[in-house]
Amino acid sequence: MHVERRRHAGAGVRAALGAVAILGLLLAAGPGAARAAEPEAAGASGPDLSLEAVVDEANRERDAALQERERKVAEAEARLAAMRADLERLIARNEALRKEIVERAAVVNEGNADSARRLIKVYENMEPEDAARILDGVSERVALTVFAGMKGRAAAGILGLMPSDKAAHLSERLAHPR
Repeated sequence: MHVERRRHAGAGVRAALGAVAILGLLLAAGPGAARAAEPEAAGASGPDLSLEAVVDEANRERDAALQERERKVAEAEARLAAMRADLERLIARNEALRKEIVERAAVVNEGNADSARRLIKVYENMEPEDAARILDGVSERVALTVFAGMKGRAAAGILGLMPSDKAAHLSERLAHPR
């Protein structure tokens, strides 16, 4: 594509240079040489090599090359506009999906908070020995959630009945959450 564009541009440049060279020769030869270089109207058999014809041909080639370049630029602009429209559509779609995810996450978090509150109430209403035995076997995350939501007196009673290494670890995590 670039080679073709250079070829078209090169042809126009060569024609213009040729016209300039002919003009220089004609000017150097004097005023009568321009008329002598023009083919005779009745018997001309070759291509028209008059200065005006050469310049006109160079101008036509240049105009054709410019029109081709303008056509290609217009095509590229159309492709760019289509890509921009696609990108804007994708951005709008992603924004809508992001909003939906945020809304759904809020619902899930609300549900999780309700579940956690209910679980905390269950452990607070248990006998501390039973709660300590059960909480010793659950995941650290669940135990931390339960202890973080409990009243201090209930949490202290349960932690005091748990194995000391586990109680120390949970206390540390409660004091310094990550």
